[in-house]
Amino acid sequence: MNASLFQYAGIKDKRGKTCQEVTIH
Repeated sequence: MNASLFQYAGIKDKRGKTCQEVTIH
């Protein structure tokens, strides 16, 4: 689950979101 979250955070970050924001989401 953690790995998936990290990967998702990277994708969102590229879209223009912060990794931290994704983690909180």
